[in-house]
Amino acid sequence: MKRFKKLLVLFTFVLLIGALTACSSMNKIAKNFEDAGYNIYEHNYKDGVQLFSDIDIIVSELNITIESTTMTTTTYNDITTTMTGEPATTTTENVLASVLGFNTYAFSNGDDIVGIILEFKNEEKMQEVIAASPHLAGLIAGLDESEYKNGNCILIVDTTASYYDEVVAIFQGTSEAVE
Repeated sequence: MKRFKKLLVLFTFVLLIGALTACSSMNKIAKNFEDAGYNIYEHNYKDGVQLFSDIDIIVSELNITIESTTMTTTTYNDITTTMTGEPATTTTENVLASVLGFNTYAFSNGDDIVGIILEFKNEEKMQEVIAASPHLAGLIAGLDESEYKNGNCILIVDTTASYYDEVVAIFQGTSEAVE
């Protein structure tokens, strides 16, 4: 019986470690940028925002059409609340982001230094989107994977900018926090 308990504890520990390593890297990346004095902005997938023009091109290349068959839909700030069924149930989600398989964030320090991060559901979805989007593949072409990839996230930043190395270091968690 003691041996069984030890095995059960060991098995639980292994599962816990696996669950922790399978989580998104975005929380750690966001903390790195916040510690460096950056602000976070989430893309609402509406065309015409210069900051997210690369993302709009990637989305158009994926050629996704969203069809809705719900009873009542109300949109507030690009977040859709849908009521369906009897009795009605309510779900809230960013529909386009869930269909695309990634969320998009911008980090800026207010001095025109900007890094765009795509957070994918998983690495398989990341590879699928890279394969389906020549624009995204072009943005990361020629770069070392260690510069633009961190777990299930991809960094997009101007490689010719003087701040490129700084943003990559923050993204990878190798920079010093701002006091």
